[in-house]
Amino acid sequence: MSFPMDGAHYFCETLDITRPFPSQHPAGEPSWPFVWNKALTLPFRTAGLDGPNTVCPALLQGMAESRDLEDFDGRRFSYCLISRKCRLHVGPRYKARGLNENSDPGNEIECDQVVWKHPDYSEQPIPWSRYTWRRGSVPLWWTVNIRNGGMGEAEIKIRSTNTFRGSRRYVRRLQKRYMPDPHLHQGSADELAVVAGTDASLQVPVVFFSLLRKGTPDRDRSEAKLAEAFDYMASQLRGMHKLPVSYVALDWHQMDKELGSEALVEGFWAQLSSLLPSQGFALGTMSKVGPDHTDSDGQELSSSISSSGGSAAAAAGRGCSPVGKGWVARWIKQQRGVTRYNCADSLDRTNVGSFFGAVQVFIEQCRELDIAIAATSSSAASMARQALVRRQAAAATAAVLAAAGSSSTAAAAAVVNPATGQDKRSGS
Repeated sequence: MSFPMDGAHYFCETLDITRPFPSQHPAGEPSWPFVWNKALTLPFRTAGLDGPNTVCPALLQGMAESRDLEDFDGRRFSYCLISRKCRLHVGPRYKARGLNENSDPGNEIECDQVVWKHPDYSEQPIPWSRYTWRRGSVPLWWTVNIRNGGMGEAEIKIRSTNTFRGSRRYVRRLQKRYMPDPHLHQGSADELAVVAGTDASLQVPVVFFSLLRKGTPDRDRSEAKLAEAFDYMASQLRGMHKLPVSYVALDWHQMDKELGSEALVEGFWAQLSSLLPSQGFALGTMSKVGPDHTDSDGQELSSSISSSGGSAAAAAGRGCSPVGKGWVARWIKQQRGVTRYNCADSLDRTNVGSFFGAVQVFIEQCRELDIAIAATSSSAASMARQALVRRQAAAATAAVLAAAGSSSTAAAAAVVNPATGQDKRSGS
C-alpha cells in the first residue's frame, strides 16, 4: 500500500500552525494530536533538540494554500485555507468510522479560513480575520458492513450498548479548544468576568451540522438510523449534561432532488445563519515589532527566534499575543465555539457543506475588513464615471465621423447633376 507524501504534508519552522491562526504558542510547542511525525522526532526531543532549537519541525497532513487577490476598489488582499488532519483515528473511510477508545472521531479535520489586507506601507498594521470549522465522522460508536463486494451503499451498524460512550468527552474537548482566551478579551469588565469565570468552557457553543440521509417512507436507509442516533446524542448532551450543543439536520441528496441546487443552498444557509453569529470569527491586526525570519539567514535563525520571541512577548499586553518571530497580534474579537460538518463518509456532501458555510462567512469577514468583493458605492461611482467617459468618447467619435461623412456627401452633391446623376465636370 503506497502512502502519498508530496502535496499532502506541510510544516512551518517559525509559526505554530497546529492551532487556529494566529497561535501565540511557539512553533516548538505544537498541538500534538495534529503532528504526524511525533514518534519520529522523539529521539531529537529526548536529546533536547526541541523548542527554539528544534531540528525537526512539526509535520502536518492536509492542505495549506493561499491566493493573492484584488478587490473591486483595486486593493490587494490575500486568502489562505489551512486544513489539518488529526492523527489519532485515521484510516480508509470504511474503517475509520465513529469514535475510538480515546473518544477520537474518525478522520477528524480542522480548517482555518484566513483573510488579510495588504498594507499601503511597510509599517502599517495588517488587518486579518480567521474562521475555523471542523469536519469528521459522526462522534458515536458505529461501523459499516461492506455489501456486494464494495459496490453500492455500505450497511451502517450502530453499536447497541455504550453507543454514546466518549461523545461528551469529545464535545468537551472541542469546547476547551475554542474557548476565548480571557487575556485577549476586548469587552467590558462584566463580559470579561463571564469569559474568565469558573469552567467557562461549559458555555462554549458547538454546532453539529449533519448532511445524512433521513430516509423516505418508501425506502429505509441505514443512514437514517445513524441520523436518528446522532440527533438523540445531541439531545442528551443538551438535556442531561446541560451543554450548549445544537444539532442541524439537512438531507442534502433529498432536498437537492426535490428543490434543486439553488433552493437547497438557500435552505442550507437559512438553517446555519441563525447559529453562526453566536460563534463569530476572529478579527484583529498584526504588527511587526522585531526581526522575523525574513531578516535572518540560516545560521542566525535559532538565536533570532529566541530574541524576537522575547521582544514580541514583551510587546504583547492585554488584548495582544505574540505570533511567531517578531510579530504581535492585536485582537478585536475572538471566535467562540465551532461548527462541525459531517455526512456518512465525511467526503462529498461534507465538502459541499463546508464550502457553502465558509463562503458565507467569507463575505462577513470581507465586510469587517472593508474588502470590496462586490461593487461598493465608491467603486460603483468610479465604474459609472468610467462608463460615462467611455460613452462621451464614443459619442464624440461618432459625431466626428458623422461630420466627416456629411462633408463628403455635400462635396459629392456639388459635382453631381441631380437631374441626370452625371458628373458636372464631365461636360456631357
